[in-house]
Amino acid sequence: SSTACILSLSKTSGILNAATLGDSAYLLIRNGQLLYESPSQQHFFNCPYQLTIIPEDFPNQKLYFKDRPSDAYQASHQLQDGDVILLATDGFFDNVFTEEAVSIVNKELRDVIGRDRKVWDNDFEELRAHVRKLSRTLTNTARRCSMDPKRVSPFSQSAKKSGESRIGG
Repeated sequence: SSTACILSLSKTSGILNAATLGDSAYLLIRNGQLLYESPSQQHFFNCPYQLTIIPEDFPNQKLYFKDRPSDAYQASHQLQDGDVILLATDGFFDNVFTEEAVSIVNKELRDVIGRDRKVWDNDFEELRAHVRKLSRTLTNTARRCSMDPKRVSPFSQSAKKSGESRIGG
């Protein structure tokens, strides 16, 4: 089974269409601020919606959730120059708070956002280097947070709200 987060961007209209199922998600950041966060879909704590195929002869079929693509949450956004889309699985979002992610994006891309687009047309490799560095920083942050046994993570906060005591993400 798998969660899903599928985004489609029209270069001509600038419209981003999204379909998310489960706890894979995306953030839309504009002018350094969170504009949109896709919702998480869960049947109950730690049981996200998932696309699942179970063989017909598998025992206890009724014990499994069988979410369908049509269960996905759908949204559309009119993007603007400078918008940043952060797309990640629960491995990231269980360990890093949204506010932390936005802060990292702003820090890593502060030299990029707001620059005249013509500058990037001439030096696309520099822009790619900034995006690669941002990706590494986000990944390393999630990994570091996941290994901190004292950290109160988004996952552990959700567990507590559900009456469970869990650490990490």
